[in-house]
Amino acid sequence: MSNFLQDIMGMLWQKQRVSPKRDDVIGIGRYLSKEEKVKPKPQITTKVITLADLKTFISTEGLVTIKPYNLLAGAGGSSTMPSNYNLIDVSWDGLGNGTYVLNLPLASSLPYRNIRIITDGSLDLGAQDKILLTAAVGDTIDGGANFELSKRYEGVSIWSDGTEWIVIQAKAH
Repeated sequence: MSNFLQDIMGMLWQKQRVSPKRDDVIGIGRYLSKEEKVKPKPQITTKVITLADLKTFISTEGLVTIKPYNLLAGAGGSSTMPSNYNLIDVSWDGLGNGTYVLNLPLASSLPYRNIRIITDGSLDLGAQDKILLTAAVGDTIDGGANFELSKRYEGVSIWSDGTEWIVIQAKAH
């Protein structure tokens, strides 16, 4: 048995609690594809990194950024949602009334991802300002081409099943 496994087994046996240190290592594994999860002998890529390198590993491996992406929207504008964020916080620029289009990436490019999109208190009362979430060509959002946010502090949680976006929760005041 390796020293690493012996150390873990020893801590479990002794029920020790230790504070992690920057030079401690952690093993990370990832299935090569979603289909591998159900195979009797799945192919998994593994890597051992130090805790100090964990942040860099997450950034370079294309995993999700934990902090929100702050989007300033305005009437007649549009953008494509960045694919490395799970939370999009939308503020309205206050320079007019209308619709801002936020284009979602292909659901197949972000399989099994949950994205939350929220508005802050800057949207105009009375639903004159709208954020229109638009699915990529060939995709849908709950079977439709788009989903609308038009209230202050409104939000939606959408999930990609690999072929379409599914609304799993919607909040409105």
